[in-house]
Amino acid sequence: MKLNCLIVDDEPIAVEILEDYIHMVADFNLVGKCASAIEAVNILQEKKVDLLFLDIQMPKISGISFLKSLKKTPAVIFTTAYPNYAIEGFELEAIDYLLKPISVERFFKAVNRILNRWNEITPGKNVDQQPKQTGFFFIKSNQDFIKLEYQDILYIEALENYVRIYCSNKTIISISTLKNMEEILSPYDFLRVHKSYIVNLKKVDSVQNNICMINNMEITIGRNYRKTVTEIIKAFYSG
Repeated sequence: MKLNCLIVDDEPIAVEILEDYIHMVADFNLVGKCASAIEAVNILQEKKVDLLFLDIQMPKISGISFLKSLKKTPAVIFTTAYPNYAIEGFELEAIDYLLKPISVERFFKAVNRILNRWNEITPGKNVDQQPKQTGFFFIKSNQDFIKLEYQDILYIEALENYVRIYCSNKTIISISTLKNMEEILSPYDFLRVHKSYIVNLKKVDSVQNNICMINNMEITIGRNYRKTVTEIIKAFYSG
């Protein structure tokens, strides 16, 4: 089951970019695009909308005022050039707050967030009717967007402003941080074990003397992470 998306934005270029991004996501279905809240009301009355990509600064009615006026609120991702509305946006339980110009990397981070939280934002929805988690995400490497399956990742290493992602069949370097990777991987079985490493717990072969062994690779468990790692290992201990 796909999520029906509606773009509400009065900037044609921003709409065009969002439309291109949305078409890249197999789980999204774009049901409409409009330049004002008034137009959006008409579409919401005619069509089922699961997710709004909503601008804030629009003519006559702002995106925030429009959202507050809705009795039944779809999930919302704000798209705006103004960072000062972020707190108010999140108080309205927005899934994400994207600052223009929106990069494809930042867009896909929001996509991962909405797909992973879909169960939480649709209380009472039949589980069988809900879209499944994607099981993958896209990351930029050089000029390419590489699809990564969560299950294929062994561990991730920080390299200053880059990360090196070790997979079962390849290694990818991308401009990112471990903090960003943690946000993407949080719903899955990944654990920060060092300031420079995140590991896939399902791929850990053993833990010995503050060392994680994955695929014959020794990964040091940082002092500040040892207690958490130990508690998680004990949670899986069957002795």
